[in-house]
Parts: sequence; C-alpha cells; structure tokens
Amino acid sequence: MPPAIAVPFTDLSAMAQEVWPDIAQTYTEALLAAHYVGGPAVARFTPDPSFYASPAGAYVHHEGKTSRLHVSSIGSASEIRLVASKSHRSAELDKVKGALGIDNELNVGSVGVKLCLIALGVRDLYVNPAAKTKAWDTCAPEAILVAAGGRLTDLFGTPIDYVGALNHPRGLVASNGLVHDAVIAKIAPLFAALRS
Repeated sequence: MPPAIAVPFTDLSAMAQEVWPDIAQTYTEALLAAHYVGGPAVARFTPDPSFYASPAGAYVHHEGKTSRLHVSSIGSASEIRLVASKSHRSAELDKVKGALGIDNELNVGSVGVKLCLIALGVRDLYVNPAAKTKAWDTCAPEAILVAAGGRLTDLFGTPIDYVGALNHPRGLVASNGLVHDAVIAKIAPLFAALRS
C-alpha cells in the first residue's frame, strides 16, 4: 500500500474524477479513502447499506444499525458458495466449478458487491479469470474483505499489486481465507497461460 499523502481529500477526489471520469463518485471516495488518505476505507454501493473497514475490523451499516462483518467458516471446497458475475460470466468459470466440485452459484453485478457478500459470510468464493477488472474495482472492497478475515489474490495466489498496472492481468480470487490455498492449488493449473 502506498504511504499516506498530505493532500486534502477534496483535492484528491477532484483529481481522481479528472483521471477516471467513468467511475462513480462513491468508488472514487472508496479508492482514495482506502489507499491514499489513510482510511477508514468506505465503500458505499447504495446510500444504505454502507460497508467500511477500519483498524478495528469490517462493518456494515444498514437501517440505522452497525454490525461487524466476518467471513464464513466454510473450509471445504465441496461446501463453497460461489459468487460470480451476472453480466460477464465466462465458460472458464465452469472449469473452476468442476475442479472444485461447486454446485452453489449466485450471479450478481459489481466486484465490490461480490467481495462484500464474502465479507458478510453469505458467500465464500469469487473467481474472475478476466483481465478487465481495474484497481478502483477492488481497492476498497479488498480492505473490507481483509478486515472481515478474507483474502484477495490473483489466480496464482499472489497479492494484488496497486502500484503497477491499473488492471489485474492475472485475474482475481477472493475468498473467506479458509479455502483460499486449496482453491489456488486446484485452479492455478487451469490458467497456466496467464502466469507469465
């Protein structure tokens, strides 16, 4: 993570809107809060609920109540509840499901929503083999997921790099953390061509 910088948040937000005009203000704020201002990371996908992370943990605020988030305790690949893309689902995901023996899949939009579903403990795994996801899609949601006990890496188990390219060329794997290493061991060979 880059060190915090001494620039007012409003200046950073305006700068980010010039650089990335195609992303919503909420994602801009989440990105900047999570990695440049020093938090807490705030990802608001709708006015309510709001998901956020702080050094004390990950939380959701909904209908006037704040609750701590924690990933599920699912530890077996055969029990994994997969969350996948609603609009960009690829046939490669069927290979992943076959390798892991998964038959429980929920399809929703937004990487942030998928990672928050894992942080809520209602889903256990998200696999995205495409290189289209950008840093602003994963930055704050990763902070929330990790604070809830989960993990986000590329398809080979390498932590996400926010210093290099803006996209994630080696795909994404988000999990409750308990199944992560076993998932990587089984699916990495499926994507060997992306390893370089």
